[in-house]
Amino acid sequence: MTFTATGTAGAATQLVLTTPSVGSASNAVFTTQPVVPPASVANGNALGAVTVDGQVDTTVVLVRVASNSGWEAVGGDLRMMVKTETASGSPEPLGGRGVMQVPQGGRIVVAGDGYMPGTTVSVFALPRASARMVGKMMARSMSGAVLIGSAPVSDSGTVSNSFTVPNGMNVGDYVLQINGETLASQLRSMNLQLNVVSASPTMRAGVIREGGFYQGRSAELSDAGKEKLHSIVKAIPRGAQDVAVVIVGVSVALDSVAANLDLARDRAEGIAKYFEDRGVSGTYTVFVSTTFSVDAAERSLDNGPRASGLQKPVESSSGKPLTTASISFDAPM
Repeated sequence: MTFTATGTAGAATQLVLTTPSVGSASNAVFTTQPVVPPASVANGNALGAVTVDGQVDTTVVLVRVASNSGWEAVGGDLRMMVKTETASGSPEPLGGRGVMQVPQGGRIVVAGDGYMPGTTVSVFALPRASARMVGKMMARSMSGAVLIGSAPVSDSGTVSNSFTVPNGMNVGDYVLQINGETLASQLRSMNLQLNVVSASPTMRAGVIREGGFYQGRSAELSDAGKEKLHSIVKAIPRGAQDVAVVIVGVSVALDSVAANLDLARDRAEGIAKYFEDRGVSGTYTVFVSTTFSVDAAERSLDNGPRASGLQKPVESSSGKPLTTASISFDAPM
């Protein structure tokens, strides 16, 4: 079998999984093609391992990087750091048991030394399911592997680069493999468990806002009010996050302050219950408001800070404040 890899150049390339013979001299095919990963990494028993010409290098140890987003292999003349980032450049923390993880569209960052100057270091992602089959069947090729990218080694033997994980890469378990040539012209292959996860969706902010739900002087919903509440619930996008519900109960038509406040409270409670009964989850903030006159001066009374933003009720065309419901949220684009 062969497999197709998508590289940074965008062109499809057929790659053949190879198994280098012990002691063989390195050449271009060994650093630009993936090799059979160690069985301990492919089957998930080990977080990582480094091989030289196919044999595990037991002098190399893995050290967790300070950002908790990857591992550094240290041993002999090798120091190689591998970590992952989100698409915005933030560290992507290690997952369960210390397994590296990266979101679709995220980045894999490598930096280290101990490689042959003038050569190339290549980064691959091999599906662990296929890798386990390779280990059992001793096959020389596998399907589903992805070429993440390649980077040149400097004249001093160092390499440093950041590679973008394709947005369309399948989520799941992989062996992250970094292949390069040692100073002794051997193939060094660093293998780490890697989990590719779904990319976080781009979010947009939104607000749904309506006013005027009740029949006059009562806490009975009008037919138009029922339609408005139904449309609010229906308009909340699927996957909405950070949902905030702000309800302003208003009554201004009754003869006393106490009666207006009682009716405003009942109206606000009715809207809150309507949303809760229909599964609207989020943070609820309720205000009760009325206006009244004392010595010919109109005053305003509510149970919270001076009304502003979503706390300010919607007004009718004549300027009358109305019981208002507002729902703000972040939703996937």
